[in-house]
Amino acid sequence: MLERLKSTIEQNPNWFGVGAAYASYTYKSQIRLYAPYYTRKQGKLQLLQLESFYDYTQPGKGDWYIHPLASGSVWLEPHFGAATNTLLAEFSTPFYRLNPKTKKNIPSGVVFANYSLDGLKNLMNSLKLGKTGYGFILSKKGTFIYSHREDWVKEQKTIFQIISQAYKPEKLRVPAQKALKGSKIEMDFQNPLTGQSSWIFFEPIPTTSWTLSAVFIQDEILLNTKSLHHKLLLINLQIISFFFFLFILIFRAYKGSVRSL
Repeated sequence: MLERLKSTIEQNPNWFGVGAAYASYTYKSQIRLYAPYYTRKQGKLQLLQLESFYDYTQPGKGDWYIHPLASGSVWLEPHFGAATNTLLAEFSTPFYRLNPKTKKNIPSGVVFANYSLDGLKNLMNSLKLGKTGYGFILSKKGTFIYSHREDWVKEQKTIFQIISQAYKPEKLRVPAQKALKGSKIEMDFQNPLTGQSSWIFFEPIPTTSWTLSAVFIQDEILLNTKSLHHKLLLINLQIISFFFFLFILIFRAYKGSVRSL
């Protein structure tokens, strides 16, 4: 297993760590917890035993372990790693063993991976949104995963904190709540950052329950444009292209964590 964990992270340079955590007394009858974890430190792989740092079966400490055992495979809320200065997302999925008496599979632990979101940052920067347009990605709770304002990401601000600064914030709050629940939203609004009339698009990312949003300044979009419909069609094509590459990026992370281990 240790060799498999090591080879998996070696083959996935965007991963910061990968490991397996066993349920109590499952690895060996005389050992309560066992959780080997390979991580990158200053470009080199390092093997850690997480059970020597904390009890990962305790609520509040081992959510990455507890949630998948209860609900199945899950992407956890992304967080900014202070030590790595990088935004990380964590994917966890349970593994099972066969109960010899009942002949049923029972959860025996989880396999998990910490995934660097630098790839998303590069992908978003390649999305052409005009001179003043910008995009951002929100977590399921509305926390900024990517934004042109890096301080929002580092401080883990939510879109609702930013909306509260807008003129008539309720006009944006309700659509944002719907978007985070998986709805596609297109609307015009007064940009709280610039005061300019803008359009905002919300698109769900089903594989992670995240949301992609793109903001466009109306004056720029309409300038030298024969048809607003034509311009919006080009924008939608860019977003579709973005999702195609985003899907590949996330799908590789998902399949790598499940299939490789």
